[in-house]
Amino acid sequence: MKVNVLNRAGRPLELAPARAFLRRLDAVLQPPSGELNVLFCGDEEMRELNLTWLGKDRPTDVLSFPGGGATAEGRVHLGDLAISLETASRQARRARRPLIREIETLLAHGLLHLLGFDHETDDGTMMRLQAEALRRARAPHGRR
Repeated sequence: MKVNVLNRAGRPLELAPARAFLRRLDAVLQPPSGELNVLFCGDEEMRELNLTWLGKDRPTDVLSFPGGGATAEGRVHLGDLAISLETASRQARRARRPLIREIETLLAHGLLHLLGFDHETDDGTMMRLQAEALRRARAPHGRR
């Protein structure tokens, strides 16, 4: 999976850990080979995206926009993820965990949505898959 990352959150973010996690998540979930775009933004931009695409006038933590078709390079476009760093930071503080752990959870959640899973309509399958994918992608090498 080729990952394009854009940080418009208005604050610095070390992207290497998120990219490394996505490589491990790719190995665990084995999505179709393709391209994924990830936008890190602030609450205001996320609110605008949520209002425009889902009609909800509030920020959220992650939005998933399924792809389809091909990129200019001929790769499958898996889709786009938008993550609000402001919301993720608040959630991480409330859960008393590092921001990168919250980002990992949101990346896994968003990717599962792009793969067609929906926790709002299924029988708990997506959340079970998410927990297992996080466990395996976070495990030390060789302990999956």
